[in-house]
Amino acid sequence: MRLTALLLGALLLAPTPASADPTASPSPATGPSADAATDAQLDQTLAQLETIIDKYDTAREQLTTTRAQTTALAARLAPLRTQVATLNAEVGRLASALYQGGSASTANALVNATSPDQFASRLAIIDHLAHRNRRQIEALNQAKAGLETQKKALDSALQQQTRAEREIAAKKAHIEQQLTALTAARWGFNRLETRDNYVPPFKLGRGGAVVQYAYGAIGTPYVFGAEGPDAYDCSGLTMAAWRAAGVSLPHSAELQRSVTENVPASDLRPGDLVFYYPDVHHVAVYAGAGRVIHAPQPGQRITMAPMNQMPVHSFGRPGVRGGRAG
Repeated sequence: MRLTALLLGALLLAPTPASADPTASPSPATGPSADAATDAQLDQTLAQLETIIDKYDTAREQLTTTRAQTTALAARLAPLRTQVATLNAEVGRLASALYQGGSASTANALVNATSPDQFASRLAIIDHLAHRNRRQIEALNQAKAGLETQKKALDSALQQQTRAEREIAAKKAHIEQQLTALTAARWGFNRLETRDNYVPPFKLGRGGAVVQYAYGAIGTPYVFGAEGPDAYDCSGLTMAAWRAAGVSLPHSAELQRSVTENVPASDLRPGDLVFYYPDVHHVAVYAGAGRVIHAPQPGQRITMAPMNQMPVHSFGRPGVRGGRAG
C-alpha cells in the first residue's frame, strides 16, 4: 500500500513533458477543458479513496483488538482446561483404587478396617474426596464453558472482520488503479497547494504539545497507513500528535470520533480534533485562528489549511474520555 502511495506521489510531482509541435493538430483528448475534467475526476476519485482508507483503518483497528482479545482469552482457557483434566484424572484414580486389589488399595483399606467406626470413617473420607473433586470439576467446567462461549463469539467476529478487511482492501486497490490511470492521463497535473505562513502559539499543556508536533510535521508526505515520523495519513497524524502529548488514540478517524469528548465550536481549543464529512472519514488538528493542520490526500503533503475548507462534522477533545493517557 505504501509503495502505491509513493508511486502516486511521484506521478503527481512528475515534470510536464516537452511541448508538442505547434504545427501539429491538437488531440481531441487534450486542452484546458479535458484537463479540467480529468482534474475533477481526480478529486472525486481521491475523495473515494480517502473514505475507503479510513474504513480500512477502522477495520484494521477492530481486527487488531479482536485478535488481542482472542489471544488473552486463550491464555485464560489453557490453565482451566489443564485443571479440569488433572481433577478428572484424580477422580479416575480414586475410582480405580476402589475396585482394584493390592495392599495400598482403598478397597483393602476398607476391608481391613478393625471396627465399624473405622470403616465408616474411611468410607466418609473417600466419599468426601470424591465429592470435593466433583464440585471442583463442576465449578471449573462452568467457568470454562463461559470462556468457551466468549471465545466462540470472538472467533466468529474475527472471521467476519478478516473478511471485511480483505473486501475493503480489494476496493482500495481498485480505486488506486483508477487513480493511477487518471494521473497518467493528466500527466503533468500538479495540484497547487497554497502555503499558510501562520505560526500557531505553542501554549503549555497537552493542546500545545499536540499543535507543536503537528506543526513540525508540515511538509511530510501523505502515505496510507503511516503514523510517522517520515509519513502520515490523516488519522495517523492526529494519533501521533496526541501520542506526543501522552494520550493514545486508535488509527482511524471514525474510531477517534467515538473515543473523544464532543466539544462545541465556541469552546474549540488548539490541539482539539476537527472531524469532516458525514461519514467522518477525515480528521485534522485544530491549530487556532480558524486553521487546521492535516494530511490531505495521497500525493500531497501535510499542510496548514482553513478549517472550513471541508465540510465539518464535529469537534473532539481527546483525553477527557476514551483516549488513554500514556
